[in-house]
This record gives sequence, C-alpha cells and structure tokens, in this order.
Amino acid sequence: MKLLFFLVLFTTISHCFGAEDPDDLLQFIIDSYAKPCEAELNAVKTCLHSVASNLNISESYNMFLDKELMISVMEEFENSTCFGPSECANVKVAKYVYDAVMYIGFKVYKQGFGCIENTSLEQYQDIGQHCVNLILISGQIKARTIDSFIDMLKPMVQCMVPRLACTDTEKNALFAASYRGIDLVDGFIHPEKLRNHLQLSESDISNEEIASALNIFS
Repeated sequence: MKLLFFLVLFTTISHCFGAEDPDDLLQFIIDSYAKPCEAELNAVKTCLHSVASNLNISESYNMFLDKELMISVMEEFENSTCFGPSECANVKVAKYVYDAVMYIGFKVYKQGFGCIENTSLEQYQDIGQHCVNLILISGQIKARTIDSFIDMLKPMVQCMVPRLACTDTEKNALFAASYRGIDLVDGFIHPEKLRNHLQLSESDISNEEIASALNIFS
C-alpha cells in the first residue's frame, strides 16, 4: 500500500512538472542538483584564473627556479577565497587537487628548495639514471605498464633524495612533496582511489566528471 502511495505521488508530481514519464522528473531532479554544482565549479575556475592573470607571471622554465617568485605566487592563491565550503562532488575533487598542489609547492619552495638549488641538472640526470638502473636490476618492475610506472616512482624518490646535496630537513620536505605528488597522479590514473579518499562513490561523480573538474586548472 505504501509503495502504491509513493508511486501515485511520484507520478502526480511528474505531471505537475510537465513530465510525461516519471524518469523525466528523476532527470530533472538530477539536473537541478548538477547545475548549481556546475555553476559553483565555474565560479571557482573564474576566480583562480583571475588570481593568475593578476600575477602577470611568465610560463618559462626559469620561473620554477625562482624561489621567492614561486612562494609569492602560492601565497597569492592561498590568500584568495576561490574555494569555500561545498557539498558538490566536482568542487571537492577540484579542492583536493588544489590543496595537494599548494602542499607540494610550499614543501618544495619553503622547506626543500636547497635540494633543488644545490644540485645541478647534470647531477639530477646522473642520480636518476643510477636509481633507474638499480630498480630495474632489483626486478621490482615486472611489466611496462602505467601501474608499474606508478609503482616505480616512490622507490625512485627513496633512491634519489638521499643522494641530493641538501640537509635532512630539506630532504624530508622533498620526500613529503614527492609522495603527495605521486598519490595525486595515482588518483588521476585510478579515479576510484581519489573517490575513496574523498568518501565519494561513482554515483556521486563519474570518471568523466572528475576529468571535467580537473579542467578548471587548464
């Protein structure tokens, strides 16, 4: 009897909204939820792009070697109010990525930059090649797949960072930044891990919607 009541009620409401099929009302409800979230995400994108445009920075490689410039850039974003409390899954995904990038940036430039400025590009290449050889010889990599590549990244960090010319404090910061970056990349490749971290399900946000949320940073 209760089921019949709700069926009649749902059908009646459907007709009130001009929906010939109850499925149309269901889609209307979904769209009503999704559109505000889409608008909220677009507002975040507009805000981030506004902050970036006001910085008047170049996109050259040298910019990333300028410690003071990079810290000032990150502080400008940190002081912005682009993100606020949100119940939208797409905004939560974007905020997760934003927070990770900010964490990595501050760890590298505020705490671990000595590892970068005290090591030449040639030294990085030599250390990197040495560590790749060690990992390949160890047999840790069983196949040439994207998962094998991800699995190789943390051992690479564990091999390379101790060999850099910097203090233990700087190395620890670089470890933390590297691990956060690897986890972020892993979440892009395996969206289910990203959803699990944010306590979201695929019904909350699909892989395509995750990709769309990431587009705000482009």
